Amino acid sequence: AHSILEMTDMKDSVLTPSGALHNVLYNTVTKGSSVSQIRPKDSLHRHDVAVPSGMLAFFVRWNKKESGADENAVELQDINFTHPEQLVKVIQVLRRQLVYNALIKSCFAASPVFSQYSTVQIVDVDGDGISSLRATFEHPLSRNLGCVLINVALGGVISAKLELVEGDRCPCSEDVLVKIISTCLSLPVMMHSLRKRWQAE
Repeated sequence: AHSILEMTDMKDSVLTPSGALHNVLYNTVTKGSSVSQIRPKDSLHRHDVAVPSGMLAFFVRWNKKESGADENAVELQDINFTHPEQLVKVIQVLRRQLVYNALIKSCFAASPVFSQYSTVQIVDVDGDGISSLRATFEHPLSRNLGCVLINVALGGVISAKLELVEGDRCPCSEDVLVKIISTCLSLPVMMHSLRKRWQAE
């Protein structure tokens, strides 16, 4: 939001604070749910999501700024600009935030029927609230830890890298990984796709 202020003639008064970003995204997806799994004291959410390959338990946290404050969400009521070039830059910022928000919100899908699955894979998601995400998980074959690093650039362009312990085979190229994430904008679908590829070995 502050980068948009710098690009345009907007004033701070048109930005309405909505709370910590990941809290807002969580509450948006789970609105009306009778079970609250929010844990604001330790900046941590847990939510269980079912995919065809099994159950995923997402722990979603976010980094603290150097000042100790959370990355806060704001509501844009209007955007004032004096030149079309400003609008183009604003759209690029908004697209980046839209993609980042979609990836986080994908972890908060509707709770499934737990009795269908005997095991749960834990995925720890760490985000900065703007452009960077890290999903850490246990490799389904070796039991080593693996990590998917995701970056969302201006305009919503995604780059991604899968980091594994030496000796663990990478199931796909970075280009394929980026295509999967960009197409579905879903961390559960990304994890399902990786698990399917490993299970096919």
